[in-house]
Amino acid sequence: NGGIFKNQAAGYGGAIYVAAGGTFRMIGGMLLMNQAICGGAIYVENGGTVELVGGSITGNAADAGAAIYVEEGEKTTSVTMESGFIVAGNYNQLYDSYVTFYVDGKFTSVASLDETDGKFVYDTNVVPLDYNNCPGYFRNSCLSDEVEDGDTLVLNNNVQSIAANNFETVRLYTKTATLDELSFTLSGDTYAVSRHSAQIPTGDIVFPRQYNGKDVIGIKAYGFPNLSHINVYITSKITQFGEWVFEDCIGVKIYYTSTLENWFKITTSNISWINEDWVFYLNGNELTDLVVPDTIEIINPYLFAHCKSIKSLTFSESVIGIGGHAFDSSGLTGRLVIPANVTGGIGSYSPGAFADCTGLTELIVDPNFDCEDFTFTGCSNITTVDAPYSVFEHGFLPKTNIVDMTIYLGYIADSYFEHCENLESVVLHDIDLDVGVFIGCTNLKTVYIEGYGVYMGAGVFQDCVNLESIDINGWGYNVIIGVEAFKNCIKLDTVNIDCNGGSIGDSAFYGCSGITSITIPSSVTSIGDSIFSDCTALTSVTGPIYSKSELSRIGISWKIDLNINGNGAIEHNAFYCSGLINKVEISGNVESIEKEGFSGSSMTELVISGQVGLISNFSFNNMSYLSKVSITGSVASFGSNAFESCSNLTSVYLSSEVSTLGNSMFKYCTALTTITIDSAIIAGLSSRDSYLLSYATTVYVKDTITSVGTYITNSFTLQGTSDRLGYNKYVKNA
Repeated sequence: NGGIFKNQAAGYGGAIYVAAGGTFRMIGGMLLMNQAICGGAIYVENGGTVELVGGSITGNAADAGAAIYVEEGEKTTSVTMESGFIVAGNYNQLYDSYVTFYVDGKFTSVASLDETDGKFVYDTNVVPLDYNNCPGYFRNSCLSDEVEDGDTLVLNNNVQSIAANNFETVRLYTKTATLDELSFTLSGDTYAVSRHSAQIPTGDIVFPRQYNGKDVIGIKAYGFPNLSHINVYITSKITQFGEWVFEDCIGVKIYYTSTLENWFKITTSNISWINEDWVFYLNGNELTDLVVPDTIEIINPYLFAHCKSIKSLTFSESVIGIGGHAFDSSGLTGRLVIPANVTGGIGSYSPGAFADCTGLTELIVDPNFDCEDFTFTGCSNITTVDAPYSVFEHGFLPKTNIVDMTIYLGYIADSYFEHCENLESVVLHDIDLDVGVFIGCTNLKTVYIEGYGVYMGAGVFQDCVNLESIDINGWGYNVIIGVEAFKNCIKLDTVNIDCNGGSIGDSAFYGCSGITSITIPSSVTSIGDSIFSDCTALTSVTGPIYSKSELSRIGISWKIDLNINGNGAIEHNAFYCSGLINKVEISGNVESIEKEGFSGSSMTELVISGQVGLISNFSFNNMSYLSKVSITGSVASFGSNAFESCSNLTSVYLSSEVSTLGNSMFKYCTALTTITIDSAIIAGLSSRDSYLLSYATTVYVKDTITSVGTYITNSFTLQGTSDRLGYNKYVKNA
């Protein structure tokens, strides 16, 4: 704890000379006012070791290396200094400067930084300098010719460093703000720092760890405004940023020497500490890929606002909230993923977390994220979105450049995505749509909507002229399709609707000239007028449609295949002499087909695949275009003359579910030549009252039926072989 002072050496090492292989360890006291040509306090031969643990080296002088001079050589030379050690006021007489170390050659030890005790080791091509307590300039003339481009400068005993990519820049001069240019405000036992009100710092800003023996932990509000192209060195002691600390400072580089975890713990206010672009260096390395440490729960407001070096962001599972403007105008690019553990902002109001991140192109956000106001405003280059609707509704995510969109949970207001001409694909989960939400999205091709009930307002996809497919799944609840919802979607050719109840508004598919077939679920209780007007390619309709007047009302004026999937009744004369139907399938549970329900119509084929309670008298008579009848489902009972005078009917199939026939059922069906029977009851009949076989030439009976009635055996002969697998063939006797 004493001192070695006022010693002089005619050559090297005014106080201490460390030979090769020797070690000098200083744990207290001081080296004061010593002088030599090289190494005013300490001269280190190549291969020597110096450990500066405690004490100070102060007021020494030399032509070169006023504090320490390190000799050139090929051996390992190590100089270490713990963070509390003081080097101050040492003077290089030859160069008229306060540079305290001189390196004549290159170190060969490994650089390291131990945050626990602050110890650091100077490395190969590292020139250690001290500006923390010594005002002055660093000039190249202070260094030997061994210093080259790419060398690293360690700037003070706060363990800060920069890499000089072009040493010519450093060759001019590098200056730090001196203590005289800084102002310190005491609060309790700690200080906050700002620039001195009467002076503007003219060099890099290095915040000291201590001032007057007390820690410097904060940077004051409005502390360093209107500076240009400065390097700022922040130690782990700093834990607080005031508002507008670096207001209107251009070209700032922040050098932080500590852990990333400690940076996240810096307290910020709800007003930005910096409002211009800056670059972040963590322990000397530019930080580009940011991974939030797994100890962090909250990302403080404005912490990385305007930080252009950050290109990617990965949240740890510990993060639950993001402060306002935390990444506002940052350099984030490509994909941003916000996982389920991040539930939203912090506090009562945390807006703008990712505002103006123009490098982002893809956004993936958990559906339960509680998006604050303006969270994504200005993110104008995002083209792919998988997120809750709140990113638009509250987050004000720009929509005009979006191509592929999957959104969740919400009610989209009138015309919100109107004329978003880049939009190609939309997937909606638990979303209701107001009037005209996607009207005029001319490049939209596919839409999928699902939820516990689906509501679509009027004109919701009107004039989406390239829309090709729409799938709607109400998850067992109502689907409501508004008036003119898909009007003039001229390329729409695939429509799938799955629901339990709902309605289709007037002109819903008006002018959809590309649709060829469509199914309206049987549970739909209301079908509007003219829904298929001008759907000129439509050839097949499935739905709860029970009359020719309904076909006309919904806009059908040409022949179609009709599948009746509902549970209603087909009333008397419902399709009487209708010229609008070709093939008709009854797939629902129809209570009855009343008298002359289809009589005289243009029907060409009838398939009953569902269940029919009653086919009444003359229900299908006089249909001259009918050629085939297939009853694959069941009919409980037939009235008389059901198919009478269907003069072109050639074949009939009766399933195992058919157990009875009506009187004169096929009377005058003179072209009926082929009958196929899967019903044992029908095959066993002896009565000719139905006229089923009156004109037949061939009867096929399922080969599992073991008993055939006299109605067949009296007029037909069983052939030894059959041309239809699974059936016995009977041919009419000559």
